[in-house]
Amino acid sequence: MQVTKAGLIPTDGYSFYFTWIHIGIGFCLLFLAAFLILVCFSNRGFRYFFPYLWGDFTQIKNDITLLFKLKLPESSPRGLATTIQGLGLGALAIVVLSGVIWFILWLQNSALAPEARNIHKTLTGLIEAYIIGHGLMGLLHFILWKNNSSKSENH
Repeated sequence: MQVTKAGLIPTDGYSFYFTWIHIGIGFCLLFLAAFLILVCFSNRGFRYFFPYLWGDFTQIKNDITLLFKLKLPESSPRGLATTIQGLGLGALAIVVLSGVIWFILWLQNSALAPEARNIHKTLTGLIEAYIIGHGLMGLLHFILWKNNSSKSENH
């Protein structure tokens, strides 16, 4: 994606095509993300993914305690896994919405468009952190699962 400081998109070359592909995929993600979030919240409810907003840390604490004992917690309502899933849904929502806001402001030649673009670029770091963290947790799960399964085979 390439947009100049003046808010111009290149008129030719790869940058032109990839910038518009990025914008097109972003709008597709707007609808897919909205659908995913609506399905998740209608099936499980908001509190399922964000229990800490109600001061409910019981299952999260239980899951973290198990992790410190090098045991894998099961995915459970209001637990660590569902809380992380909720954070991913939230990060996805604000990144997509900030991109749409930037695009609308850019189309209107608003003076706020460059700042909206900067905010969108910064918030994209949330998705990057989520993907990296999610991948690292997946590796941790695999390592702990492998250690636990090899221990049970030796006993």
